Amino acid sequence: MPLSKRVILLSLTLILGLLLQVGFIAIDCKETPHGSVIAFAKAYYQLDPEMGRWICDNQLKAGDENIVDKYIYQVKSSTAERGFSEKYTKYRLYHIKTETDYQDDASATVHLTGKRRMAINPLFAYVAGLFDLGNTYEVHESINVILKDGKWKVCGNLFDLPVAE
Repeated sequence: MPLSKRVILLSLTLILGLLLQVGFIAIDCKETPHGSVIAFAKAYYQLDPEMGRWICDNQLKAGDENIVDKYIYQVKSSTAERGFSEKYTKYRLYHIKTETDYQDDASATVHLTGKRRMAINPLFAYVAGLFDLGNTYEVHESINVILKDGKWKVCGNLFDLPVAE
């Protein structure tokens, strides 16, 4: 095969691969109930204020208070009262599995299972997972989600999930 045909064939293959990659990225960015629950749960166990992005708007505020900030403050205060640093309140989720039960087009219940382990810092979490150090806690939660303005939002008794042991 002449060199020019090889170059054309290689160029077409690269262009097709690039187009497929863009398509797969677009599909992966689509909001799903289980994706929202996983993102919420990761932020929740890390005590990350970003968890508010996935919470239903009607549950985000109580009067003038932001519920997420209040919850994070309560958990950190409780940990400090017990004599621990706030670093000990953060957990990382592992081996996450979800199962989604749709009630209708705009609501679902996501059953989340996995394991959580203390994550004082990212390196500690990685080494602890690698060498099976520290306590591991099972996570089994059913979380309700609704579709609002094209985004899946987490609703229900959100702050009943266990954080610190």
